[in-house]
Amino acid sequence: MNIKILVCYHKKDFLFKNDVLVPIHCGRAVAKEKHKDGQISDKDYNWLLDNMIGDDTGDNISHLNREVNEMTAIYWVWKNYDKLGNPDYIGLCHYRRLFNFRGAKYIYNKNHIMSKSGQTTKNIAKTLKGADFITRTPISCDELTITNMECFQDILKLSDTHCPELYKSFKWMQTNKKYFCTNMFIMSRDDFFAYCSCVFPVMFDFLKLDNRGDLFTESVKRRTNPKMLERIDDGKIWLPRLTGYLMEYITAFYLVHMMKTKKHKEIGILNTEECVFSWRKIFRLKHLFSINRTAINGVVYRTICLLGFSIKIKRIKNA
Repeated sequence: MNIKILVCYHKKDFLFKNDVLVPIHCGRAVAKEKHKDGQISDKDYNWLLDNMIGDDTGDNISHLNREVNEMTAIYWVWKNYDKLGNPDYIGLCHYRRLFNFRGAKYIYNKNHIMSKSGQTTKNIAKTLKGADFITRTPISCDELTITNMECFQDILKLSDTHCPELYKSFKWMQTNKKYFCTNMFIMSRDDFFAYCSCVFPVMFDFLKLDNRGDLFTESVKRRTNPKMLERIDDGKIWLPRLTGYLMEYITAFYLVHMMKTKKHKEIGILNTEECVFSWRKIFRLKHLFSINRTAINGVVYRTICLLGFSIKIKRIKNA
């Protein structure tokens, strides 16, 4: 079984690369331009050039990366599939988030992340046994997530007659409050091509709306969600990436659509920045001892942090 999983990068970081993991530089066509995090150095840019493929060759939309995020990598694979060797299965993850096929938690060295989390053809094929595709474990939809979905559904006018497969999935997620976020999946070549053929027309139609930011803001205001309004007010970060956020939901809708006719497995995620055990992290002052309030799905909890370990100790009240 030939399996390839793209690992999306936009800057220099630890390199995850083997016969399964294929790092791809997202937005290479605009990488040298300034963005919200500043401007990439020549040294880091050259590192990306030397260590991975780019999304700017052949038929591509690399120049749209600042708006559509990792969808430029997905589009590149769709249109240049043979350049990966025509794998039987294709997947997507991120340099900060990998599928955790072995359920690893704490790892003492980043060099061990791939082996500890099972990033091999054998492990992935074993996981796929009895399933047609893989998704990440869903998160619970909070109020903001539901509002986002409803606003995008408004703008796209999804209905029983317009993109019915996405509309029905939207209604399912709205009811069940489960969200398969971050555009992470592993699916067969045929399923991947069907996915791309469905979602990219939706994306391009949305990009044609010159007033999409205004439409989204108006939709939020109709729902009078104060937390969303605060996010909209911070438009320098939110609105330029609006299409990227939309496509996360559209991908989630499509994955739910696939679940109606195909078998799937849900795999946990390994945050590569947090899973590596480090005494240096633990003995920073803020990790020695602190008491904080944490909001989870609209509910506020008090947590105590001792020697780097956070413990939720009491629910206080509804947010």
